[in-house]
Amino acid sequence: MNSKVVLLITLTIFLISILVSVSNIPSVKAGTITVPDDYATIQEAINHASGGDAIYVRSGTYYENVVVNKTVLLIGESRENTIIDARGTGKTLELTVDGVLVSNFTISYGEVGIHMTSSHKHTIRNNMIRKNTRGATGNFYTGTIYENNIVKENDYGLDFGHLSGPSSINNTAENNEIYDNVVAGIYVSAADGNNTIIGNDIHDNGIGIVLDHTQNNKITINLIRNNNRAGGYMYGIYLRNAIQNIIKENLFQGNIVGMHFENSNNNKIFHNNFISNAEHIDGASLNIWDDGYPSGGNHWNDYSGVDLKSGAYQNETGSDGIGDTSYNIDVDNVDKYPLIQQYPVSEFLPSLILPLLMTATLLAVIAYRRKHSM
Repeated sequence: MNSKVVLLITLTIFLISILVSVSNIPSVKAGTITVPDDYATIQEAINHASGGDAIYVRSGTYYENVVVNKTVLLIGESRENTIIDARGTGKTLELTVDGVLVSNFTISYGEVGIHMTSSHKHTIRNNMIRKNTRGATGNFYTGTIYENNIVKENDYGLDFGHLSGPSSINNTAENNEIYDNVVAGIYVSAADGNNTIIGNDIHDNGIGIVLDHTQNNKITINLIRNNNRAGGYMYGIYLRNAIQNIIKENLFQGNIVGMHFENSNNNKIFHNNFISNAEHIDGASLNIWDDGYPSGGNHWNDYSGVDLKSGAYQNETGSDGIGDTSYNIDVDNVDKYPLIQQYPVSEFLPSLILPLLMTATLLAVIAYRRKHSM
């Protein structure tokens, strides 16, 4: 099936799932508060809100450290022009209760841009998270979705748990553009796993993705490219003490090193395209580099083998799209079924994704308002 059709179907299912999830929210009386019409600051609006209210923030710059301690819909008028600026101190936006929607803001100049304080199941959608030390993180959070955000110019972009804190699990980063972050675009650490990183454009960071002391995460359908920021480690993905992760259907292109391994074993890595990296793989670990026959392994642009035979043992006449000889990564790692052609990684449709996600937010608000005004 054409990759664009698959993506359209996926996004349609996504819109339906939002409406279903909204319909399942317990009914409470809710209203809408507008900033600065009703209250001059975002924090004042939250202080006067009730659970379930929508807080709509008009374009402008709000110099605040905002604490969201009620389950509200926090929606800006314009991502580029509705700015929360912490002026270099503390948390720009701190979420201390479950189930908050944050959409259409620029969240900037905090020690942390968005901090989930032992709270869960947030939706962080269509924001610009920039110029913070840590773009978004938490001491323990689960079930949070980051989607269609721009995450740039932080030290760390999205941080799914850190070595000094408890695990953060079952979070998703989907369809974000993540670039120009000094240390790492996405950092997954001290996590029990089950985080999903899917469909992101991760480029021009010090490291694209760090998997550090973590397991059972899924990294799929991402563009991981040109992560060569000066002063950084210049890896597409850096794995340290990371085990049993699935890394598939990604493009690794133009990185100094595509993937670096340190004590990271039993990861399954297949259906990726390794193109024009200065070095595709380095470091020492033992991993699985194919999905068996006939599914195959990865595409390596420097593979010099031919495809004249077929079958799991390459002993039958005829082409099958898999190289007749293995691709030797190092003494311990081999791709037994290297792909001759690039694996068809799904194309990105940002011009379509953005309006659909904005529509999803609007539909969620409308459904929420109708249900809670009864």
